[in-house]
Amino acid sequence: MHYPVSIRSYGYSINKRRFVQPQAVLEEDWTLLILEEGSFRYSLGGQEGEAGPGEVLLGPPGVALAREALTAMNIHYLVFRPSRPEGQTLLERITRGGTYRFPVADRSRLLSSLRLIKPCSDRREEAALAAATHYLYDLLLLIMHEISEESDPSPAIPDPRMLTARRWLEANAFGEARLVELAHDLGISQVTLTRQFKAAFGTGPKEYLTALRLEKAKALLTDTDFTLEHVASLCGYDNGYYFSRIFEKTVKLRPSVYRRIYRF
Repeated sequence: MHYPVSIRSYGYSINKRRFVQPQAVLEEDWTLLILEEGSFRYSLGGQEGEAGPGEVLLGPPGVALAREALTAMNIHYLVFRPSRPEGQTLLERITRGGTYRFPVADRSRLLSSLRLIKPCSDRREEAALAAATHYLYDLLLLIMHEISEESDPSPAIPDPRMLTARRWLEANAFGEARLVELAHDLGISQVTLTRQFKAAFGTGPKEYLTALRLEKAKALLTDTDFTLEHVASLCGYDNGYYFSRIFEKTVKLRPSVYRRIYRF
């Protein structure tokens, strides 16, 4: 398949504490930085700010990008360029108005794409670059989709309480996230929470919580040698047995089988 963008290089760093090049200008290529964990300060095209987990920074060619790590980071770094006119059009639409930082609302899809692209890090084989290009293009389409939704006045704005609920779930997903406590804090019943959350986001709070936990579990299974008990604890589960049951029920594979199949 011929994509409208062509990837030049892709790297993924864990526990990165500084940028080798604090400032860079690429004359022909675009830069895409995506944080899984940590934060950094940036200056790009007249914008200054801090990027955090789940945020994408898109740097156009010929524009100086300065960055400084604020904490240890797990970060993806992609360099690419348009290979067809529709690729250039897509990038121009995304950055229209001089916006270069994009918080991604669909964290589940973002984390899924990042998990699948990781094995391509620092590989130059044609197959690895083709796979990385596929997931890069998917990420660009995701950003474009969310921008289009934000600019379309027709969709209803979610209840502010449900936005609060989603942020709470994301902040507490890997600890003791009890929906009954969330409902109490919002001043509604757990049944009402479930109904309103599903109406706002298309999925229930329990399912959303499970998706967040299992995406992290998939990354830990493929990127580390942690035991299932340790993976379970890091993802908010009390024990490996219960974690394995939920994982197999949702993913349709036992965690050990998933690790064997998808680990590179």
